[in-house]
Amino acid sequence: MGSGPKTLLCFHGYSQSGLSFAFLNKAIEPEFSLIALDFPFHGGTSWKEGLLFSITDLVQILLMICKEQSLEFQDLSLIGFSMGGRVALSLVETLPKKISRLVLIAPDGMRLNFWYWFVTQTWFGNRIFEEALERPSPVLGILRLLNRLKLVNRSIYKFISFYVHDKGVRKELYERWTTMRRFRPRLRQIKALIKSHKIPIRFLYGEHDRVIRFERGIRFIKGLESFGEIKVLSSGHLLLVPENAEGIVSLLKY
Repeated sequence: MGSGPKTLLCFHGYSQSGLSFAFLNKAIEPEFSLIALDFPFHGGTSWKEGLLFSITDLVQILLMICKEQSLEFQDLSLIGFSMGGRVALSLVETLPKKISRLVLIAPDGMRLNFWYWFVTQTWFGNRIFEEALERPSPVLGILRLLNRLKLVNRSIYKFISFYVHDKGVRKELYERWTTMRRFRPRLRQIKALIKSHKIPIRFLYGEHDRVIRFERGIRFIKGLESFGEIKVLSSGHLLLVPENAEGIVSLLKY
């Protein structure tokens, strides 16, 4: 979308697609051209490269798209929502000299989740993950017990329950999580890069989001106050909605 000289790259969340950013069309500043790709096993992307998508793959694909659209692959602005926030952070870590601003909307990747690490980064955990999704009944039973004991919050319980009831959805969950496993932003290094390259960073969170808490952004931004800003809306996790269009676009200004 758009036809401006500056490149704006947008990265969507789990089970979404680049079309999740379509509502920004009317609000986007005329200086931008917006590119929102679909990740592997999402949207219209037909992924034939196995269960692995790396930052190198991403950079090569973005270079190709920018070349085809006659856009410069520099002075890049990034917006990442949820899982896409993890991708945006990884891109900052890889290409800090090319990033001019960063907007993270309820971003994943702001802390190490042990269970996600275990099922995606270890062979043993990945086999257990695959088996659990093939035969989910025991997992659901344990999850119900943990929920009753209040050892798992209700939002996470509902999220997991939704994704394990349908075999096709379970298959997608395994493919997507496994394929995106290489995007593991190293926060300490990224903070140092943001500071040394003076990259403006803006966070947008939902106050009532029980999956990705805004306190994570507050902890991250300590020491980066001159570059960073956090905005918290009276909302849940789903912040990519038309009523937030003007507010999201405003975060690109500095």
